[in-house]
Formats: sequence, structure tokens, C-alpha cells
Amino acid sequence: MQARKDRRPQGLGVFNVLDDELLCGILNQLAPRTLGTLACVSSVFYILCNEEPLWMQLCLHQHQGGVLQFQNSWRHSTLLKLGFVKKGTTMFKPPMHFDGFSSLFLYRRWYRCHVVLDSFAMDKGVIDRREHLSLKDFQAFYDGKKPVLVTDLTKEWPAQKTWNLKQMVGRYGDVAFKVSQSHGKKVKMKLKDYASYMQSQNDEEPLYIFDSKFGEVAPTMLQDYSVPSIFSEDLLALLDKQVRPPFRWLVAGPARSGASWHVDPALTSAWNALLSGRKRWALYPPGRVPPAVIVHVDEDDGSVNFDGPTSLQWWLDVYPTLRQEEKPLECTQLPGETIFVPSGWWHCVLNIDPSIAVTQNFVNTTNLELVCLDMAPGFHHRGVARAGRLAIAESVMSTGKKDPADHQALAANTVGHRVRSVAMEGHEHVENGKQPNGCGEVLNHENESLLLDVDFLVQHTEEHSNHFLSNTSKAGYLERTELRDWLHRLWKYRPDLHQCIWKCACMALDAGTWLQRVMCICESCGLSKPVGEEQLPVGNGSNPVYLVGNHVIKLCLKEDGTLAAINGLRSQLQFYHELVQSKSSLRNCVPTLIATGILIKDGEEYRALPWDGTSECPSVNRVEKVGKKRQQDVAEDYKITCRAKWSDSQIEKEETSMGQCNGLVNMRTSKEEEPILWPFLVEKRCEGTNLTQLLHAMTKEDYVNLAFFLGEQLRLLHSLPAPSLPARAHAVNQLDLAVMVQSHNCRTEKSSLCNIPIEWQYFVGFLREQRANATERFLEWESMPCKLLEQLESYLPEDPVVLVGGLQICDGVAEMSQPPVWLHMDIMADNIQMVPFSGDNSKACSPRMLQASYILDFGNVVQGDPLFELLALYVSVFKCDQVLLECFLKSYGVPLSTHHSNGQGLDGTAICEQLTGRDSTSLSYRAMCYCLLHEQDIMGAILKHRKDLRMAASLEAVEEKLWAVLNEWEREFTAMDIK
Repeated sequence: MQARKDRRPQGLGVFNVLDDELLCGILNQLAPRTLGTLACVSSVFYILCNEEPLWMQLCLHQHQGGVLQFQNSWRHSTLLKLGFVKKGTTMFKPPMHFDGFSSLFLYRRWYRCHVVLDSFAMDKGVIDRREHLSLKDFQAFYDGKKPVLVTDLTKEWPAQKTWNLKQMVGRYGDVAFKVSQSHGKKVKMKLKDYASYMQSQNDEEPLYIFDSKFGEVAPTMLQDYSVPSIFSEDLLALLDKQVRPPFRWLVAGPARSGASWHVDPALTSAWNALLSGRKRWALYPPGRVPPAVIVHVDEDDGSVNFDGPTSLQWWLDVYPTLRQEEKPLECTQLPGETIFVPSGWWHCVLNIDPSIAVTQNFVNTTNLELVCLDMAPGFHHRGVARAGRLAIAESVMSTGKKDPADHQALAANTVGHRVRSVAMEGHEHVENGKQPNGCGEVLNHENESLLLDVDFLVQHTEEHSNHFLSNTSKAGYLERTELRDWLHRLWKYRPDLHQCIWKCACMALDAGTWLQRVMCICESCGLSKPVGEEQLPVGNGSNPVYLVGNHVIKLCLKEDGTLAAINGLRSQLQFYHELVQSKSSLRNCVPTLIATGILIKDGEEYRALPWDGTSECPSVNRVEKVGKKRQQDVAEDYKITCRAKWSDSQIEKEETSMGQCNGLVNMRTSKEEEPILWPFLVEKRCEGTNLTQLLHAMTKEDYVNLAFFLGEQLRLLHSLPAPSLPARAHAVNQLDLAVMVQSHNCRTEKSSLCNIPIEWQYFVGFLREQRANATERFLEWESMPCKLLEQLESYLPEDPVVLVGGLQICDGVAEMSQPPVWLHMDIMADNIQMVPFSGDNSKACSPRMLQASYILDFGNVVQGDPLFELLALYVSVFKCDQVLLECFLKSYGVPLSTHHSNGQGLDGTAICEQLTGRDSTSLSYRAMCYCLLHEQDIMGAILKHRKDLRMAASLEAVEEKLWAVLNEWEREFTAMDIK
């Protein structure tokens, strides 16, 4: 018989040098139309371009909101979604078959798509199975120690009888639940469609219901089960529902689906109750990284991610290669059984049958300290808790510090197999060795427990780490604000845990060090020392704030460094000066200032020195050792730079020039350096309660009156006189402007330079920096739909200066028809103080409960465009309610548009129209641009409130729906003004 000719060389051409896995990875990056074209090139490309796993990824990637529908195959579903196939079409030409082609990679993938798992059930009894487990025994033998299967916790649950696929489709068939793969994005499918998908699919990694919001979309499901009493202590339940991290999930999927290797978030514990089907579990103790799993701990933000095969791939490809002593703890979970997974334990789950389960994560007294420590700034301790000795070795290499524990003892009892773990900065560690007592035989906890011991882990945290500014504490399990609030609530409601809570605060917030600083300020200002709960910081910002008696103590911190913090306090004091001098009624709604100063580190002690913002900063005289002449220059610069914040480029320029004079120590501290001084202020404590704590109690009438209150107060703020500025030039920025437009390409040439007036320099510099990395920020946030993100660069003006101040260019000098106004910059719910309504409700259609009393925290005050003030207000306070925005505008009562041409020179508005085709005087366009240029993800927050905008075809459409009300108001205001 003649041998079949190999199709690969001729069918792939130059691509024949690539292996099939790499080639399939490349195809995964192509667009559907390109794949269709490539499939016509040769028989081999036809085979590769028609693989179902490829089209599954394409379909999920192309899905942009709404409910996903699976139609016969992923290829059909994708083509139908893109409009390449008419709806209702079910017939396709049968696929073509070719001989002379084989692929081990494709065969293995095909095998994983069709393997039957009936024989996968196994249980050697290594994990205890308990019935009638008491709370006392659970705490004594299992909580924080080892896993356990409990067989009788679901017997009284209605879910035990009703949570099967047939009955659930009957009850919740039209409810959309979140589905995903282990490492893919989440999409929504109606349960009836998902049930159909489960029965017809042959996917390598099937979609898996893993929905943390099932209790919100199907509330009656919560009535079908109850938290078992042995897991009932849940300290996170003290948090409000809207800020509590996801903690419970509906888990459902077909055979072959499951969860790949991971450690639960923030080292929380978990229980998982199985209602139907069977699951195979594998577990390793803390610090014992499973084979073929890579641990990534990001040095910049402290995030922890795991990379490895799917659960099915791991059991088929990795598990058979392990020696007996290298194997994990294993069990098969049966319907009605509940498994407990302690903090820090690695686990992997594979569904043997179609299954449905419910799972919850929790924090109790046993793991409270671990969870709080895991939210402390830094990354080494997080790596050690998950990667064990591998992360310890990395810590020693990167810091040069020897581990305080017996490193050799740990080395002797680490993972007994080849492990690749990327723990820090992408460095790989490969370890070989034999584990004397492997998981597969006898579980040895002695050294694993050491790796998850709080006192051991705390030795790997950053010394005096700054919780308030560190990037590694920004996006943890709890955000910085929520962590502070949680500790306060624990202190209030669990007095039995005060000692433990204080230890948690010291680990996560460095509370002991900050308390020492606050006590020094109290002593210098003649205030009582903080006691009890007063020793814990409060507030929602990035500054340590303490409530001590009838006073509020705030230490000023800035990510840009100490110089920016001093500059910020100076501007805030300038604002208070103008407020008092103007005798504006705004004073009645602003906290009373008691004292201000500079806290200086003096050896191991601290000194608090008074400072009113008009004299030379004590730090310049006493700490920085600046020459006398330079002191005068720096002090003068401070006086004339009425900012609130400088842009990064301005700060770096100033530091460079300052650092060249007389050996000045750079006032911007690096990650490793601790600041040597902290500006501070003391205010009188305002009566009332923060709006964020009263959102549930606000009535519709309360919100309307709040809008009128804010409109009036912001009009007063924006009308305050600006500080006087010297005539001499100062740190002039150059502005490149486009003056030539060719056709529709919006190409620019730099043929004109102009100087920006000093009073606008900060605000314009800030906008320019935001414009320079706008796309990068949204890519990082992942909050904007792809089709809108693609339009971002063409929508924004090349230079955002055209948005502000009525730009006119005369003889190369920029003139603004509008001076900047004072901006609070942070009018959000957490900066509004409310008191009980004191008026008459007898004639009100809708009774009022609360009224606004104060606007708090002017620490970010700057000079800029009043329109910018609306953004945070509209999102945080009004929740994108346009009725409230209209009420605000009526109360505000002055125009926001100030672009008026004087007929001379080059009009910045005309430039914007030439380059973008848009009118920069339009309030809606300016507001939309400010949303896109904001340092916070304002657009992401808006899209959460207005989910309909995610389906908008363009940014212009979003602008119209969000901000058209501003244009209407401006026209009405102008008409009234003419009359």
C-alpha cells in the first residue's frame, strides 16, 4: 500500500516551522473574517481554522454585553452574532475530511473534549468524613488546620431536593447567570440556554456557572439553604452589602468543568456544599505550590495570580507523572456532602458529573489576623503565604535579608516535586527533592503551619509600610477605606476581640506608628489623647484622619511626595484665608480650622511645629538644610504656586532644581524611604453623619434638596476671589498647537508656541498628563467597551487646553477669557455631612428625613474649570440621575460656558473644530472629555449606573445621553439672561 503523503509542508508553507500549539495560539489572535479567508488557503489551514476551541474563544471575545446564546456550535454562534449567518439557519455543509495529516496536540485536545470521567471517582479516606460534627470539635481539629468532609449539613435544606437541573430550569429558566472559564471573562446566559449548552457541548474547558450575584438575581434561592452553624461566625458580615467583597457563589457545570488550582482570596476559609453530581477534589497545604502551577505576585500592586493547566488537563497530564509522595490530598465529594477548605490551602476541583453546588468564603476569629495581614501593603508576605519557601528564597535574594526562621528546616519539608513558581518580579525557581512524608501518604503540618503563621509572615512585610499611599493596598480584597471601616465596626461590635483587632490594625495599617504621631500633635495642640476606637484612623481618602474628642486631626500625604503635601496644605490655607476675608456664607458649611503645622521626625520621636502657610516651611529651615538664598526662592515659589497639586513634571522639575542647591535631600520619598515630615491640620468636628452611611435612609425629597444645597454652596465656592499672583514669569509651560489641517486626516504641524498663564498652569498640566496616557489608563481599568475605547484617541482633542478658559492666542501668548475658580475636586458622598431634617413635614408630599450641613475635606482644593467639579458629584452623589443634575444647575445659577472670542489672534475653539470636528465650547463635549481625562475611573462608574450606555455605538452617543442636559440648560440660561 502506498504511504499517504504528509500534507503539512505544502499546506503550511513557511509556517511549517511552528509547532501546532504555537500556530493555534497565533490563529486565536485573528479576526473571524481573516480566519475564514485563511481556511481557504490550504487543507491544513482549513483543519486548523475550523477547530471548535478556537471559535469558542472568538465567540466569547466578540461578546460585548447582553445574554450569550449558544447555537449548535461555537463557529455557528460566532457567525450568527456577527451577522455572517442569517438567524434561523441551521444547516451547514458537512465538514471536509483529509488524509495525510496528524497532530498530537489536536488529538490530546480532542481527547480532553470527549473523555468520560465515570472512573475518576476515588477516595482513600485521607480527608476525614464526619457526621454530627460539633462546633467544639470543628474548632479543635479542623478550623485553620486541615480539610474535612461533613456528610449531614444539608439534610434539612430544601435545596437538597430541588437543586437539580430540571427543577431549577423550571423555576429560574429565564434568569441570566454569570458563566465563565477558569481564566476567561464572565458572560451571562439564561439558565435554560445554559442547560441546553451543558447537554450538547463537547468543550475542552466547558463554561461554568460561578455567580456571586445569584442571591440578587434569584432571591428565593437564598431561602433554599442556610449557613451551617459551624461556619456561622462571619466577621465580614458587619460590612454593608454594597461594599462587601463577593463571598457566596452558585456553582454549576457539566462533567469536565471545574476550578483550576488556586488559593482563596485574602486567605479566607471556605465551605462548599454539593447538591447534585460528584466532584473530585485535590488539596495541598499552604506554601506547597502544586506541580505545573506558576504563582505571580506583582511587586507594583501586590496582586497574586495563578497560572497553570485547567483542572482536567492537570489530572490527565500532570497527575499521572507524580510519585506517590508527591500527590495531593484527595477525595470525591458526593451529593449532600460539604467540604471545608481552611485558609491558605491550595485546591483544585473537577466535576465528574453535571453538578450544582453552593459555596461561601468567610472570615472568623481563627483566620482574622491572617486575612488582615494579607491586606497589608507589600508583596513578599503574600508570596510566602502561597508559594512558601520559594517566595522566602526570592525575598532573601531581592532584599538581602536573611530569613529569621530556620530556612534549612523549611527547605527539608517543602514540595517534593519539580515546581515552577514566579513569586516576585517574574523570577523562576526550580526545586527538586523528595518529600519524606508526602501528602499522598501522611500529612505533616509542622512546617506548613509555620509558613502560614501570622508572626512568621509579618516578618516578611514592609517595615513601616504606608497603607494610605501604597499601590499594593489600593485594590486588595477590601479597598483601603473599606478596611478601615471594617476594623472600626469590629471594634464596636466585638469588644471581646479588641486585642486581636488592634494587632490587625498594626499589621494592616501600621496603626501603632500613626498613633504615636497623632499623640504628638495632640500634645502640642493641647488636645486630649485618643482612647479606644479613637486610636484607629477613619476616612475615605488617602490621608490618615483621626476623630479625637470634638476635633478632627488630619495628616497630609501625597503620592507625589512631601513637597506636594506641603504645597497642598499651603493652598488649602490660602483657600481658608480667602474664605474668611470674603465673609462668604460658605463659611457656615465648611469645618472650622483650629491649628495647622508640620510634624517632624526627630530620631525615634516626633516634634509638631506650628505653621500657618504664610511663613517659610519649618521643614525648609530645620530639616532639609537648604541654603539661605534658596530658602527665599523656595518660599517665594510656595507663595505664588496656588495649586493644590503640581503635575508630576512640575514636581520633578522643581525637585531637580532644588536638589542641585546645597545638597538638598529629595523631598519625594522612594518606596524604600520613610517621609521625614508630615503637614497636618486640626479642625473642629462637624455635627452630623457622613452621607455614605445614610444612603439607605435618604428619601427622594432629601436628594432633591441636597442637589439645591450643593448648587448654592458650589456657586459660592466658585465665586471666591482667587489669590493674587506676582507679575514675574514662573515655570512657563509651552503649548504646541495645531494650525494646519489637511483633508479629513486631522494631521497637525507644530508651527506655533505660546505661554500658558500661570494661574492655569496646574490645571492644564494635569489635563495634558491625563491626555498623554488616556488609552493606557482605560486598558488597565478594563471598564470601557472595546468599540468605545477604539474611538478614544480621535474623540479627545490633541491638546486639552482648548477645553478650558476660552483660549485665545495673540502673538504667541495664550490668553484666557476666564480666570480659574476654586475647585473642591472631591465632592463625593463621603465628603458631605448630613443631619436630621429640622423643618416641617406636615405639608410635604414626600417627607424629608435628612438635610445637608457641611462639605468636608478641602485638602485637594485647586484652581481650574468649574465644569470639572460636576463629575464626581454627578456619579457619587447623584448616581447619574439627570433630574438631580437639573436641580443642581438651577440652584447653581451661573453659566459654565465661558468661551468668548475677542476677535483677535487664533481661537482655540476654532483649532479644536478643525482638528476633531467638534465644538469645544459645547458643555456636553467638554464634560465628556473631562470624564475621559479624570484621574479616577469616572467613566467606569458611570457605566455601572447606566448599563444601557455600554451598548452605545459611539462616544458621541454616550455624550448625548449623559450630558445633553447641560447644553439645554445653557440655552435656557442664555435666553433668560437676554430677557
